[in-house]
Amino acid sequence: MPNDAAEKTSAGRSLYLGMVVLLLAAFALRALAARRDFWCDEIWSLAAALQAPSAGALLSNHSDNNHLLNTLWMYLVGDGADGFLYRVPAILGGGLAVAMAGGLGARRSRAEAFFAMLLTGGAYFAVHYASEARGYGLLMGFCLLAYWALEGFFHSGRAGYAAVFAAACVLGVLAHLTFLYAYLGFLAWSLYRVFVAKDASRVTLAGLAGAHGLPLLFFALLYIGWARHLEIAGGDPAGAWAVVEGASALAVGGPGEGAGLHLAASLALALLVAGLARMVREDRGAAVLYATVIVLAPVFFYVLKPPPYLTPRYFLVSMLFALLLWARLLASAWAVGRLPRAAAGALCLLFLVVNGYRTAQTVAHGRGGYDGAMTAIYAQSPGPEIRLASDFDARNANLVAYYARRQPVAKHFTYVPQDALTPAGVDWFLLHQLDDPAAPPDEIRDLRGNAYRFFGKFGYADLSGWPWWVYKREPGAGR
Repeated sequence: MPNDAAEKTSAGRSLYLGMVVLLLAAFALRALAARRDFWCDEIWSLAAALQAPSAGALLSNHSDNNHLLNTLWMYLVGDGADGFLYRVPAILGGGLAVAMAGGLGARRSRAEAFFAMLLTGGAYFAVHYASEARGYGLLMGFCLLAYWALEGFFHSGRAGYAAVFAAACVLGVLAHLTFLYAYLGFLAWSLYRVFVAKDASRVTLAGLAGAHGLPLLFFALLYIGWARHLEIAGGDPAGAWAVVEGASALAVGGPGEGAGLHLAASLALALLVAGLARMVREDRGAAVLYATVIVLAPVFFYVLKPPPYLTPRYFLVSMLFALLLWARLLASAWAVGRLPRAAAGALCLLFLVVNGYRTAQTVAHGRGGYDGAMTAIYAQSPGPEIRLASDFDARNANLVAYYARRQPVAKHFTYVPQDALTPAGVDWFLLHQLDDPAAPPDEIRDLRGNAYRFFGKFGYADLSGWPWWVYKREPGAGR
């Protein structure tokens, strides 16, 4: 018996040490990925924050790019701060998600805690969206904090857990409205456990109403006062199935195009079906939660109000819960025997390699080389005035304005919209190429027929931002 106790104590210490190492590694990845250039949507958010006369006025901005907690942080930080500082809440939220994933897994087994932290800490999409100054990092953190607190409430019935759950729900929806995917799952799970399975004996009806009452009231007030007026700022048109397939591939770290996308999406779907099937047999309440968050809630909101544009990041909550589902599946395999354990280890290694490569690209290239491009343009422009234009005013004008402010003041940048181009043209022309062709054309022409020669490419990783192909007007490029 003393030996057994000593072994358990040693195993517990090893678990906590491993969790601390994984958490520190997760924070390090997110901090490294947050060092590079701001991209268009972050700059829009910053502009909204700086233009607001007061914090309360942020509610008068009805753009879907206004992620309220993130914009509030930018408002409080103010103008002129280093870009990394604006991204701190996202990094903290992403780290909180990894910590809560470990806490949730540890309630069942050491293996699940390890796998949950490994997957959430190393998933490329989780690193990427927890390293940019928008609401997604906080969204992930508050989703899993709410999950952890609600599960604790079911086990203990303590009011403290209910209060943490309610607070996490309020903060989560202020981080991003897609928190409602998770909340629908929490609500379905609560109703199932209390009224169907009746396995939450310590939870009274008054306690359940207290846990869910404040979030529901807050959601209603937020909808009436702000969310019903939201406008989608824009996006790239894509079919619903193509976006769902892209999100599925992204969840396992697969590529965004080609045969690899279809293969990765198929693997994600197979693992999802296997995980849900096992959960139905072992824990039907959890199956209700995961099926609702991953599948039913996105379908419900899509049918309720189809958005004009879809993007894989709208399924971020579903992808996050898919990682937790797969962690359970891996932990189950780990407990069976040598062959399933080897398969689980191989899948984890593949996951880390694929996601690690994409994370390394973001660390190296970020969301665009805009600062480097503007610095090069400044250095290669002999006169005091620098005139630029581009192929997409809405996306590039604010980038030019933001990074022009970071250059020495001896020269003045002027961005010329396409409808204001003159026969004389401009000094520089920018192309943003989302498909990122391998070989750019040596020469392009603007809408007035002015010719420009290729100067250089300033690339990016993927998901957020775009590369710039920079072209220079030269005497030899004439009309």
